[in-house]
Amino acid sequence: MTTKKGPQPWYRDHVWLISSIESMEDSPISVETLELWESEGRLFSVDGADGRRHYPHFQFQHDGQPFPVIRHLLQILQPCIDNWIILAWFRHPNSWILDETMSKPTPIAPSAAFNRPEELLRAAANFRGTYVA
Repeated sequence: MTTKKGPQPWYRDHVWLISSIESMEDSPISVETLELWESEGRLFSVDGADGRRHYPHFQFQHDGQPFPVIRHLLQILQPCIDNWIILAWFRHPNSWILDETMSKPTPIAPSAAFNRPEELLRAAANFRGTYVA
């Protein structure tokens, strides 16, 4: 007998890091390091329905270090909103950050623009309390 699964949380399809980074090159990052980085404002997490702290994968460079601009973005965003809204801000296209390689400039998500820190900071400064830009 097959059981039908109920609706899944929207974030189930996203890549998460839960408590540790298991897929980094030579050395996994410990829970203590993640917590330290979060306390220093270098990254953020969200509390999941499962009771665990989830660290969105997009915050990390290939070497396992958080992107430096994350700290500056969080300084702008965190005083105003909770981390779930910050997550939505990073994941949804933002009209302050445009992909101009398309035939028509197209908004892209901040999580796809870490190589454009000035635009990210401008987008965060213009944030109005909703992930819609």
